[in-house]
Amino acid sequence: MTMPGKNITTQAEADDLSLGKVRRITEADVAFNEAVIEVNEAFAREYTRLFRDNPSNVRGISLDPGNTSFNPDRDLPELAGVPTRLPGFPNRIIGKVRLTNTAAQLRRVQGQEISLRADEGEPFTIGTITSMGNNVIFHALEETPVVAGNNIRYDERVIVHGGGRRPLEGGGDNEPTILEDNVWLRSQAVVFRSKIGRGAVIGRKSAIMNTDVAPGTTIPDKVIYVNNALFGPVEW
Repeated sequence: MTMPGKNITTQAEADDLSLGKVRRITEADVAFNEAVIEVNEAFAREYTRLFRDNPSNVRGISLDPGNTSFNPDRDLPELAGVPTRLPGFPNRIIGKVRLTNTAAQLRRVQGQEISLRADEGEPFTIGTITSMGNNVIFHALEETPVVAGNNIRYDERVIVHGGGRRPLEGGGDNEPTILEDNVWLRSQAVVFRSKIGRGAVIGRKSAIMNTDVAPGTTIPDKVIYVNNALFGPVEW
Protein backbone atom coordinates (compact mmCIF):
# COMPACT_ATOMS: atom_id res chain seq x y z
CA MET A 1 0.00 0.00 0.00
CA THR A 2 1.29 3.47 -0.90
CA MET A 3 2.02 5.70 2.10
CA PRO A 4 0.43 9.18 2.25
CA GLY A 5 2.10 11.77 0.04
CA LYS A 6 4.59 9.42 -1.57
CA ASN A 7 5.32 9.55 -5.29
CA ILE A 8 6.10 6.19 -6.87
CA THR A 9 7.27 6.14 -10.47
CA THR A 10 8.81 2.67 -10.86
CA GLN A 11 7.97 -0.91 -9.95
CA ALA A 12 11.27 -1.08 -8.06
CA GLU A 13 10.08 1.69 -5.74
CA ALA A 14 6.76 -0.08 -5.27
CA ASP A 15 8.55 -3.30 -4.28
CA ASP A 16 11.10 -1.79 -1.87
CA LEU A 17 9.71 -1.46 1.67
CA SER A 18 12.96 0.09 2.89
CA LEU A 19 12.27 3.32 1.00
CA GLY A 20 9.32 4.08 3.26
CA LYS A 21 7.01 4.70 0.32
CA VAL A 22 4.92 1.55 0.72
CA ARG A 23 3.89 -0.85 3.46
CA ARG A 24 2.37 -4.28 3.56
CA ILE A 25 -1.42 -4.57 3.55
CA THR A 26 -2.86 -5.60 6.90
CA GLU A 27 -5.99 -7.50 7.87
CA ALA A 28 -7.49 -4.17 8.94
CA ASP A 29 -6.88 -2.79 5.42
CA VAL A 30 -8.63 -5.79 3.89
CA ALA A 31 -11.59 -5.42 6.26
CA PHE A 32 -11.90 -1.71 5.46
CA ASN A 33 -11.76 -2.34 1.71
CA GLU A 34 -14.39 -5.07 2.00
CA ALA A 35 -16.64 -2.58 3.80
CA VAL A 36 -16.04 -0.02 1.04
CA ILE A 37 -17.05 -2.59 -1.58
CA GLU A 38 -20.20 -3.40 0.38
CA VAL A 39 -21.14 0.28 0.56
CA ASN A 40 -20.57 0.81 -3.15
CA GLU A 41 -22.59 -2.27 -4.09
CA ALA A 42 -25.45 -0.78 -2.06
CA PHE A 43 -24.99 2.56 -3.84
CA ALA A 44 -25.10 0.88 -7.26
CA ARG A 45 -28.35 -0.85 -6.37
CA GLU A 46 -30.08 2.11 -4.75
CA TYR A 47 -28.94 4.86 -7.14
CA THR A 48 -30.28 2.68 -9.96
CA ARG A 49 -33.59 2.42 -8.14
CA LEU A 50 -33.61 6.17 -7.49
CA PHE A 51 -33.04 6.86 -11.19
CA ARG A 52 -35.78 4.46 -12.25
CA ASP A 53 -38.21 6.18 -9.90
CA ASN A 54 -37.46 9.48 -11.65
CA PRO A 55 -34.34 10.31 -13.71
CA SER A 56 -34.27 13.84 -12.29
CA ASN A 57 -33.63 12.33 -8.84
CA VAL A 58 -29.95 11.92 -9.71
CA ARG A 59 -29.35 15.51 -10.83
CA GLY A 60 -28.72 18.79 -9.03
CA ILE A 61 -30.08 19.15 -5.50
CA SER A 62 -32.01 16.03 -4.61
CA LEU A 63 -32.56 12.99 -2.43
CA ASP A 64 -29.97 10.53 -1.32
CA PRO A 65 -30.94 6.97 -2.33
CA GLY A 66 -31.53 5.68 1.22
CA ASN A 67 -32.65 2.06 1.67
CA THR A 68 -29.25 0.94 2.98
CA SER A 69 -28.17 -0.39 6.36
CA PHE A 70 -25.97 2.66 6.89
CA ASN A 71 -28.39 5.30 5.59
CA PRO A 72 -31.96 3.93 5.53
CA ASP A 73 -33.95 7.09 4.75
CA ARG A 74 -34.21 9.22 1.64
CA ASP A 75 -33.53 12.80 2.72
CA LEU A 76 -33.67 16.12 0.92
CA PRO A 77 -31.06 18.83 1.51
CA GLU A 78 -32.13 21.96 3.38
CA LEU A 79 -31.12 25.37 2.06
CA ALA A 80 -31.64 28.23 4.52
CA GLY A 81 -33.90 25.91 6.53
CA VAL A 82 -36.10 24.89 3.59
CA PRO A 83 -36.15 21.30 2.23
CA THR A 84 -35.08 21.73 -1.37
CA ARG A 85 -35.25 19.65 -4.53
CA LEU A 86 -33.77 21.47 -7.52
CA PRO A 87 -32.69 19.07 -10.29
CA GLY A 88 -31.56 21.91 -12.54
CA PHE A 89 -29.00 23.20 -10.05
CA PRO A 90 -25.48 23.04 -11.57
CA ASN A 91 -23.83 21.19 -8.66
CA ARG A 92 -24.73 18.00 -6.80
CA ILE A 93 -26.07 18.37 -3.26
CA ILE A 94 -27.46 15.08 -1.97
CA GLY A 95 -29.21 13.94 1.17
CA LYS A 96 -29.20 15.41 4.67
CA VAL A 97 -27.07 18.47 3.90
CA ARG A 98 -28.10 21.54 5.90
CA LEU A 99 -26.78 24.67 4.25
CA THR A 100 -27.12 28.19 5.61
CA ASN A 101 -27.01 29.66 2.10
CA THR A 102 -29.95 29.88 -0.29
CA ALA A 103 -29.77 28.41 -3.79
CA ALA A 104 -29.33 31.90 -5.24
CA GLN A 105 -26.43 32.61 -2.90
CA LEU A 106 -24.81 29.28 -3.72
CA ARG A 107 -24.93 30.09 -7.42
CA ARG A 108 -22.88 33.21 -6.69
CA VAL A 109 -20.21 31.64 -4.48
CA GLN A 110 -19.82 28.13 -5.93
CA GLY A 111 -17.76 27.02 -8.89
CA GLN A 112 -18.50 23.97 -11.03
CA GLU A 113 -18.49 20.18 -10.61
CA ILE A 114 -19.00 20.36 -6.83
CA SER A 115 -20.35 17.36 -4.92
CA LEU A 116 -21.76 17.58 -1.38
CA ARG A 117 -22.83 13.95 -0.81
CA ALA A 118 -24.54 12.98 2.42
CA ASP A 119 -25.48 9.58 1.02
CA GLU A 120 -23.34 7.54 3.41
CA GLY A 121 -22.43 9.53 6.52
CA GLU A 122 -24.83 12.26 7.64
CA PRO A 123 -25.82 14.96 8.45
CA PHE A 124 -23.63 17.68 6.96
CA THR A 125 -24.18 21.09 8.56
CA ILE A 126 -22.51 23.81 6.50
CA GLY A 127 -22.49 27.48 7.49
CA THR A 128 -22.17 30.48 5.20
CA ILE A 129 -19.75 29.84 2.35
CA THR A 130 -17.40 32.67 1.39
CA SER A 131 -16.31 30.86 -1.77
CA MET A 132 -16.21 27.29 -3.02
CA GLY A 133 -14.01 26.53 -6.01
CA ASN A 134 -14.41 23.95 -8.75
CA ASN A 135 -14.41 20.22 -7.91
CA VAL A 136 -14.87 20.54 -4.14
CA ILE A 137 -16.08 17.31 -2.50
CA PHE A 138 -17.81 16.68 0.84
CA HIS A 139 -18.38 13.08 1.86
CA ALA A 140 -18.28 10.93 5.02
CA LEU A 141 -17.98 7.32 6.09
CA GLU A 142 -21.16 5.71 7.37
CA GLU A 143 -22.75 7.16 10.51
CA THR A 144 -20.28 10.06 10.74
CA PRO A 145 -21.35 13.72 10.41
CA VAL A 146 -19.55 16.81 9.14
CA VAL A 147 -19.90 20.28 10.68
CA ALA A 148 -18.54 23.35 8.86
CA GLY A 149 -18.79 26.85 10.32
CA ASN A 150 -19.33 30.26 8.76
CA ASN A 151 -17.21 32.31 6.37
CA ILE A 152 -15.13 29.39 5.15
CA ARG A 153 -13.17 29.59 1.93
CA TYR A 154 -12.86 26.35 -0.03
CA ASP A 155 -10.42 26.59 -2.93
CA GLU A 156 -10.58 24.27 -5.94
CA ARG A 157 -10.31 20.49 -5.52
CA VAL A 158 -10.63 20.60 -1.74
CA ILE A 159 -11.88 17.40 -0.07
CA VAL A 160 -13.62 17.36 3.31
CA HIS A 161 -14.29 13.80 4.47
CA GLY A 162 -15.91 12.68 7.70
CA GLY A 163 -14.90 9.48 9.40
CA GLY A 164 -15.15 9.85 13.15
CA ARG A 165 -12.62 9.92 15.98
CA ARG A 166 -10.65 13.02 16.92
CA PRO A 167 -7.90 11.70 19.21
CA LEU A 168 -7.00 14.79 21.24
CA GLU A 169 -10.58 15.11 22.40
CA GLY A 170 -11.01 11.41 23.06
CA GLY A 171 -13.89 11.13 20.63
CA GLY A 172 -15.47 7.93 19.45
CA ASP A 173 -15.82 6.54 15.96
CA ASN A 174 -18.87 8.66 15.15
CA GLU A 175 -17.40 12.01 16.20
CA PRO A 176 -17.91 14.74 13.56
CA THR A 177 -15.27 16.19 11.33
CA ILE A 178 -15.31 19.89 12.19
CA LEU A 179 -14.29 23.08 10.39
CA GLU A 180 -14.69 26.09 12.66
CA ASP A 181 -15.47 29.62 11.44
CA ASN A 182 -13.16 31.57 9.10
CA VAL A 183 -11.10 28.59 7.96
CA TRP A 184 -9.34 28.70 4.60
CA LEU A 185 -8.70 25.43 2.77
CA ARG A 186 -6.33 26.12 -0.10
CA SER A 187 -6.39 24.25 -3.40
CA GLN A 188 -6.26 20.43 -3.19
CA ALA A 189 -6.21 20.44 0.62
CA VAL A 190 -7.71 17.35 2.26
CA VAL A 191 -9.35 17.18 5.70
CA PHE A 192 -10.25 13.70 6.96
CA ARG A 193 -11.51 12.72 10.43
CA SER A 194 -10.19 15.97 11.90
CA LYS A 195 -11.01 19.27 13.57
CA ILE A 196 -9.75 22.52 12.05
CA GLY A 197 -9.81 25.40 14.52
CA ARG A 198 -11.19 28.87 13.93
CA GLY A 199 -9.20 30.96 11.46
CA ALA A 200 -6.76 28.18 10.54
CA VAL A 201 -5.30 27.90 7.04
CA ILE A 202 -4.55 24.54 5.44
CA GLY A 203 -1.96 24.85 2.70
CA ARG A 204 -2.15 23.81 -0.92
CA LYS A 205 -1.97 20.01 -1.42
CA SER A 206 -1.71 19.44 2.33
CA ALA A 207 -3.64 16.68 4.09
CA ILE A 208 -4.89 16.64 7.68
CA MET A 209 -5.92 13.18 8.92
CA ASN A 210 -7.14 12.25 12.37
CA THR A 211 -5.70 15.50 13.72
CA ASP A 212 -6.86 18.57 15.65
CA VAL A 213 -5.48 21.83 14.25
CA ALA A 214 -5.43 24.67 16.77
CA PRO A 215 -7.24 27.96 16.01
CA GLY A 216 -5.19 30.42 13.98
CA THR A 217 -2.68 27.82 12.81
CA THR A 218 -1.24 28.00 9.29
CA ILE A 219 -0.31 24.62 7.85
CA PRO A 220 2.19 25.09 5.01
CA ASP A 221 1.76 23.76 1.49
CA LYS A 222 2.38 20.10 0.62
CA VAL A 223 2.67 18.51 4.07
CA ILE A 224 0.74 15.69 5.74
CA TYR A 225 -0.32 15.48 9.36
CA VAL A 226 -1.53 12.15 10.75
CA ASN A 227 -2.60 11.53 14.35
CA ASN A 228 -1.54 15.03 15.44
CA ALA A 229 2.01 14.69 14.15
CA LEU A 230 3.83 15.74 10.99
CA PHE A 231 4.01 12.64 8.79
CA GLY A 232 6.05 14.11 5.96
CA PRO A 233 5.96 16.09 2.71
CA VAL A 234 3.81 15.58 -0.35
CA GLU A 235 6.21 14.45 -3.08
CA TRP A 236 4.06 15.27 -6.09
